[in-house]
Amino acid sequence: MVGTARLNGYSLAFAPTRDDDWGGAVATLAQGRTNQWVEGVVYRITAHQLRVLDQYEEVDQGLYLRRKIRVQLSNGTMQMAWTFVATGNPGSEAPSTRYLQTLLRGAHKQGLSRAYIAKLESFAETCQPLSSRT
Repeated sequence: MVGTARLNGYSLAFAPTRDDDWGGAVATLAQGRTNQWVEGVVYRITAHQLRVLDQYEEVDQGLYLRRKIRVQLSNGTMQMAWTFVATGNPGSEAPSTRYLQTLLRGAHKQGLSRAYIAKLESFAETCQPLSSRT
């Protein structure tokens, strides 16, 4: 892991997915206003691992686009990083409660900012209820 990072000018959105593993929409990036941002974790990966991610995100089938973006690491330095952006209609569906809880656990574990965790928590009122599969 390289560290946590912030991407300015983007917002978190949720887009439909082809499978129903999570019981709702999944996270993606949406172009936002200059005062919006998302946070996450940057990993150093091999070319092989990047190809595996391309397959998982179904880049060749058009489900996601792989984009190179400039992020600000927690130490203040800027770095280029790959991200995957959904091609679906962001904002058209809500995440499941289970999916949002998973995002929140990861955010806490990785030490993302309180402000960003509060942003994640604000999606709770729009979540799809837990299904009987969870």
